Amino acid sequence: MATPDSDDLFPDNVPADAPADVAAHVTAAKRSLVVNVFLYTVARLLLVAAIVGVMVGVDTLLNVEVPPILLLAVAVIIQLPLSHLLLAGLRGRLTAGMEVVGARRRDEKSQLRARLRGEDKPA
Repeated sequence: MATPDSDDLFPDNVPADAPADVAAHVTAAKRSLVVNVFLYTVARLLLVAAIVGVMVGVDTLLNVEVPPILLLAVAVIIQLPLSHLLLAGLRGRLTAGMEVVGARRRDEKSQLRARLRGEDKPA
């Protein structure tokens, strides 16, 4: 499956007749979305690293030898519910940004379909 490039995901083709504040709001939402995706991903990776660190510490204290791949797999599983609880605020901001950008894309799509049908305004 071909992956779209960043221009397809975050188009900058705001219509010329769009108010300047709408265009600025959409551009700011796109930037905020990219930052929030990055922060959320880094936070989840740090959570996995912290869990692995705790498990390695426990292994060292108990003189138990557990394969690192098993520690990593368990840490990934443990971080799933923990990230849901601990990163709720960041996930909320991420979702809000996705809604703004998604609404803009849906609007652009309906305008394009209306133009293809020969209408001036979308239905």
